[in-house]
Amino acid sequence: MYKQKKGIALVIALALVLCIVAATTAAAEENELVIPYAITGTVQADGVSVEPGGKIKVFTGAKEVGTGDIVPNTSGIFSAIAGKEAEDFGKPLSFVVVISGKEYSAKSTPSEIIAEEGGMKLDVVLKIVGQPSNGSGNGSSNGGSNEPKAPAVPEASPLPGNVNEGTVITLSTDTSSATIYYTIDGSSPAESNTRVAYSEPVVVNEDMTIKAVSYKNDKYSDEATFSYVVNKTNEPAKELIDMKDHWAVQTVQQLVSKGIISGYEDNTFRPENLITRAECSVILARALSLTDTANENLSQFSDGAAIPSWAGSEVAAVVEADLLKGYQEADGTKSFMPGKQVSRAELAVILSRVVEQKLGAQTTNAPAFTDLSQIPDWALDGVGVAAARGLVNGYPDGTFLPNKEVTRAEAATMIDRLLNVQ
Repeated sequence: MYKQKKGIALVIALALVLCIVAATTAAAEENELVIPYAITGTVQADGVSVEPGGKIKVFTGAKEVGTGDIVPNTSGIFSAIAGKEAEDFGKPLSFVVVISGKEYSAKSTPSEIIAEEGGMKLDVVLKIVGQPSNGSGNGSSNGGSNEPKAPAVPEASPLPGNVNEGTVITLSTDTSSATIYYTIDGSSPAESNTRVAYSEPVVVNEDMTIKAVSYKNDKYSDEATFSYVVNKTNEPAKELIDMKDHWAVQTVQQLVSKGIISGYEDNTFRPENLITRAECSVILARALSLTDTANENLSQFSDGAAIPSWAGSEVAAVVEADLLKGYQEADGTKSFMPGKQVSRAELAVILSRVVEQKLGAQTTNAPAFTDLSQIPDWALDGVGVAAARGLVNGYPDGTFLPNKEVTRAEAATMIDRLLNVQ
């Protein structure tokens, strides 16, 4: 798919270079050299065609700090620059997409993009949200509008996970005077008639999932979900002792509470350990509710006997679901290699298979990674699908590093994102 689109990357690179040269020249004429921040990615929209072409406006707060173009005939690939003055850097960016003269708010993935002078951010996804604005041209749904921005997402204390019966859960938001609405029946806290305006702590006496939003100035925050599993014996709830202050602590604890992942017997999670194919199989099978207790699929592998008993049914289930496959050996046999560590390219392909089974075949553009040539041919489409869906991201220098092995924390985060794909 991507080999026919190599010219697109050259067009984007050339456009960015020309824009940066023009911007730096203009700044130099004013005796202040400013090197803009470069951004590339794709525009996604439901019910809005991004053909032919279009524009991108970039903001910090209500100030427009940059512009860009959607490359014609590319299904939404764009390039833009931001930063006209030194004071424009170090602040979060927001975006507006202009199509056929109409301005649309756009939510970015990643949600927070900080402009740095001379920096670059690749593989950004701008998803159009809502109806076109009145054309005032200031800002978007994630911060660049003259209208009040959405309030901060609610937080819960203690964090989701295993708790004792009778544990008291408090909800809060960083937005002053915002109202928090929540539900415990699985319905939307922004729309359900069963929602409750938070005024006092929630007592957890049974397994419970709290969904919550913040509300202020006619705007709702994104929805937050907090799942708790009650320890009926009232023994002290176990905590993963090596996850405190880790960047993935909330995601890991939520997956633990759902029984999707688990720690080790010494109460550690070992987030920086590299994940194996057997471990990955177990997490995927639990997350997707896949079962195969007969383990019949293991007999096709020459090393089927080496697959640990704790992973046998899960490996059989993901093989049956065609998510993980074996390796062809020189003697014609096929091995599973349960202890082999999983690379970023491999996990991206696995996640893309789940997406296509759930949503159908996906057509995507080549991801804008600077090391695209290092991604194996067999993984190109899968990496493209996973990147377009926000399941995998690149590194700050624009690389994907397809051969880099995935840690347990990284795998948990990617699979958690997979559960929210729609």
